[in-house]
Amino acid sequence: IEIEIRTMSGRVGSITTDIIADGLVFNMDAANRASTIPSTSTTTCKDTINLSVSGSFLGGCEFSSENNGVWTFDGVDEDSIKLNNTLDHFPLGDNARTMCAWAKPNSTGWGSVERGMLQYGNFGTAQLSLISLTNLGYFHFKGYNRDVNFSSTDYRDNQWHYFVAAYEGSRIIHGYVDGNFISTKTIPNNILATISGDENFIGEYYDLGDNSWNGLIGNCHIYNRTLSANEVLHNYNA
Repeated sequence: IEIEIRTMSGRVGSITTDIIADGLVFNMDAANRASTIPSTSTTTCKDTINLSVSGSFLGGCEFSSENNGVWTFDGVDEDSIKLNNTLDHFPLGDNARTMCAWAKPNSTGWGSVERGMLQYGNFGTAQLSLISLTNLGYFHFKGYNRDVNFSSTDYRDNQWHYFVAAYEGSRIIHGYVDGNFISTKTIPNNILATISGDENFIGEYYDLGDNSWNGLIGNCHIYNRTLSANEVLHNYNA
């Protein structure tokens, strides 16, 4: 039985998912019962693609039944979901990838720091892949000294958004928000060299600290290829 709730904010929560499966290597979804069992005592979640990949709640991160299931982050106390390190199947080196997150940033309490939605890899030049909102609310991709802003729009509006960074390889990356193409950027300096490391988080920016997400996250997923504009739009409407 599939249960789907579509809110006026655009966030969709469902027991199953209709996002594109081709190339999908990671999918954690607070509203997917294969990923998260709803409970006031929930402290872990699972990757629906590879059950050996799990996430542990840190700090004040909690599960909420809002929209059929979301994770809450208050931006302090190192709130995050720490992924284990069995991530060798993630896109590494300069290979194509698409990183996606359904997130609702709070409009207040942001502070003057950048806050991460999804990251994996290691701290070292070009060794990280991270999507975030900057201290000004701009949608941002960070490869550790290989960074781009997709636009100068402030998304800290207390609304649900679907953030997508689709990397082709050879420094070319495309940004999408809510199914809409935003821009294509060239990552500065050199190609990515993402490695399988232990800095793998939902709701964190770089290492644990005061840069954790401030708001809600409902779903994060990663592909080992570059999604097209039509595929991004399909996932937004799924």
